[in-house]
Amino acid sequence: MRPILTLPVLLGFALLPALSLLLTVQQGGVLALLSVGQVFEPRALPALAALAPPANSTYGYDGQFYAQIALDPTLSDPALVPAIDNVAYRARRIALPALAWLLGAGQSAWVIHAYALLNTVFWLLLAVCLLRHVHWQLNLRSLALLVACLWTAGTLVSLERALTDLPAAALGVLAVTWLARSRGLPWLLSLAALTKETSMLSVVAAWQQRRYGGALWQLPLILFVPVGLWFLFLMVRFGSEGASSGFGNFTWPGQTILAKLQLELPALMARLPEPADFRAWPGFVAEALETVALLSLIVQSVFLLTHRRWQDPVWGLGIGFALMLWVLGPAVMVEYQAYTRVLLPLTLAFNLLLWARGRGSDWIWWVFGNLGLSVAAVMLLLRLPPLLGN
Repeated sequence: MRPILTLPVLLGFALLPALSLLLTVQQGGVLALLSVGQVFEPRALPALAALAPPANSTYGYDGQFYAQIALDPTLSDPALVPAIDNVAYRARRIALPALAWLLGAGQSAWVIHAYALLNTVFWLLLAVCLLRHVHWQLNLRSLALLVACLWTAGTLVSLERALTDLPAAALGVLAVTWLARSRGLPWLLSLAALTKETSMLSVVAAWQQRRYGGALWQLPLILFVPVGLWFLFLMVRFGSEGASSGFGNFTWPGQTILAKLQLELPALMARLPEPADFRAWPGFVAEALETVALLSLIVQSVFLLTHRRWQDPVWGLGIGFALMLWVLGPAVMVEYQAYTRVLLPLTLAFNLLLWARGRGSDWIWWVFGNLGLSVAAVMLLLRLPPLLGN
């Protein structure tokens, strides 16, 4: 495929994300993407409250907190503490709010709207990275890669809730594709870690930099010092608050996965509809995919763990997340909207590796590794009939 066809391809793959954004925006405009909660609405910063974002749920979601950090990325406003559930913890992910502040030129309304829409920009960045990686060639393998990365649950959830997961993962993919043989790779991974701190798990991706002029001792400095200095600033600014936040998201290896499957699989089989009950089947399939999503991530993890490629930065991007899957705690594993986006770098690395291998037998890996992660797309399509009815 020639580059001139890039725009039609992008438009085609943008249909599902555009539908996701449309269904969210029709609940109250662009600021509905922030998912402001009714509990936190009275405590919101005046600049956000003045825009009257819709509060369509009790607690909302994390995007509402990052948007308020974007109003003051220096964290000097004392009103941030009551406005945000855990400001020291949320502020670890400073890169995206800071970027929104720059794009909005410090003007509150512009900053908030910029933050709400930044995931769309990073979705486009990821799409262009993938198209360039497949040399602008549209065939069955490259289509499979684009579908699995651009329409996967973690991508769509981050997009429609204005989170930091997709931007951090997109930066990681940019690092291991465009900058794979460049000294810029560890710097971009460091920026990804300031977007979401779990990106530090991709440190293995920078291992090969010693072959391209980067001294081995420089890698930890580039990757960890900027993040460490920012964390130190947060400790000085807020004391020990938030320093240990997030550790409760982890548990003993396999404990949460086993408990979740033991609970969900029997319950799912008990709700199996009658074959002739056609109205019940779409909802059951969507519910089943929520369980299969975890199984698909297990397949991805097993693939990376059994196909080790230490010199491949793409493998390095995902292997830390392949290990993290097994120690995630109940707070993350409670819903697919959480664990699929947290493990998005695993999904992206898995599919990039399958594309690079190009073996016919890899289709079995692709199907089982991505089947459950279509849950967000299926849920999205199930929301269409009521919209069309209106």
